[in-house]
Amino acid sequence: MKPHALHARCRSLAGAWALAVATAVSAQPAGPPHATRAGQTLADLEEQLLQAARASDPAQLGAMLDADFEMIVAQAPTAPVAREDWVGAMRQPGAADWTVQGLSARELGDVAVAAFVLRPPHGKAAPLYVVDTWQRSAAGWHLVVRHVAPASGPRKGIPGDVQTPVVQKKY
Repeated sequence: MKPHALHARCRSLAGAWALAVATAVSAQPAGPPHATRAGQTLADLEEQLLQAARASDPAQLGAMLDADFEMIVAQAPTAPVAREDWVGAMRQPGAADWTVQGLSARELGDVAVAAFVLRPPHGKAAPLYVVDTWQRSAAGWHLVVRHVAPASGPRKGIPGDVQTPVVQKKY
């Protein structure tokens, strides 16, 4: 598969998944350690990404990103944030003080999708629902695309949504 076709496929898969479940996890508390290898791998990658941002280390941040990385924000999906702009913004004070909660993961060969709620420190902003698409290469995992949307608001009106009771997992 050509790189641009894989990038487009990753973007469409992640976008569709994000739309389908965008607000479903906003009320879920942080849970126990991840039960799957993919979940733990992606949780570690997300934490490494935040640590690189907290250290204000553009080289480390850049090393974790695909050359064509972009962030797509739900409110402006046709105006993605470019890699260089994102790295610059993540180096600003407070940008990486958020925490990952409720991470779920799906590995599809050399592509993996992580979905989680990104919570701000001390409730200073609304939580965000993030869907990250990672791709594995010989050099390791690289973040290809990040989709971000507010994680609050009513659940009503999501196409294909069927509200089911929340089952508390016991580990």
